[in-house]
Amino acid sequence: MSGRELWCALFKSGMMRLNMINTCVYYQLNPVLFGNGTIKYAGEKAREIGISKALVVSDEGVKKAGHVAALEEILRSAGIQYVVWSEAQKDCPDETVKIASEIARNEKVDGVIGLGGGSVLDTAKAIAAVSANDDRVLDDIAEYLMGEKEYEHPPLPLMEIATTSGTGSESTFVSVVSSSSLNCKMGLPVSPDYGIVDPELTLTVPRYVTAFTGMDALAHAVESLTEQKNSPHSDLLAYEAIRLICKYLPEAVKDGNDIEAREYLALASNFAGISFNESGTHIGHSCAHALGHLYHIDHGVCCADLTPGVIQFTAMTFPEK
Repeated sequence: MSGRELWCALFKSGMMRLNMINTCVYYQLNPVLFGNGTIKYAGEKAREIGISKALVVSDEGVKKAGHVAALEEILRSAGIQYVVWSEAQKDCPDETVKIASEIARNEKVDGVIGLGGGSVLDTAKAIAAVSANDDRVLDDIAEYLMGEKEYEHPPLPLMEIATTSGTGSESTFVSVVSSSSLNCKMGLPVSPDYGIVDPELTLTVPRYVTAFTGMDALAHAVESLTEQKNSPHSDLLAYEAIRLICKYLPEAVKDGNDIEAREYLALASNFAGISFNESGTHIGHSCAHALGHLYHIDHGVCCADLTPGVIQFTAMTFPEK
């Protein structure tokens, strides 16, 4: 039996139902402060979640854009001590998490602030969990994802500040880590305590990165809509994210200084993140993570390549969408 025939058979048997509202619980993990210039509140909000000395996690690109220096000034003005670690790498290799976690322990920080795109925010999440416990968390990452193990100590307080519009990681419960022991990408459950989405931070993002991060957000929304754990709440956010991305992503790619396009694209990315955090992603992201790990292709590029096929495949089950 072909894959198409199997899905049709499941549908006819009643296992996959259309036009029925799932029993659901809908929620948002953490507060998100959205708006132009909102990074200026980072020190105040860090203090609110219990941070007095932070490990600032970033990368060289964000540092060169001037965002790290700006955040340092904001933290100093708020009386927040900090240590900067700007060596986060693409796809969050677990070895970098171990290095940064050791720095966090040695410096006796009591919180983590991620400033960057998806890989940076995922790295910050992993550091918050590993530094509060030990490196064995990464060795047993699959058990933590499956719920077979729980952290001995809760992760450090965590603030995530997004500088791209795609990942939605400031509103999701998982850090995607490149596991050296498992030779694959694997999720580590870590939730932020506070998120900041300041669209002005995305004005420095190059056209290519704007395009593929936007496609990641689109993939989040598409897969959330076609996940069987979806809810009316997750669907509402996903539909609006798709509408905004379709309208404003071309404009942001065309003119990176178009602040209106940047604002709505940042909002769409966050909406898509909240949506899929509630319902989930599926075959598209599973394949994208595998492709990205094996061939070191940017995650958003993988999503852009795979999403048309995902739409076609899931349309058999969700034709009304």
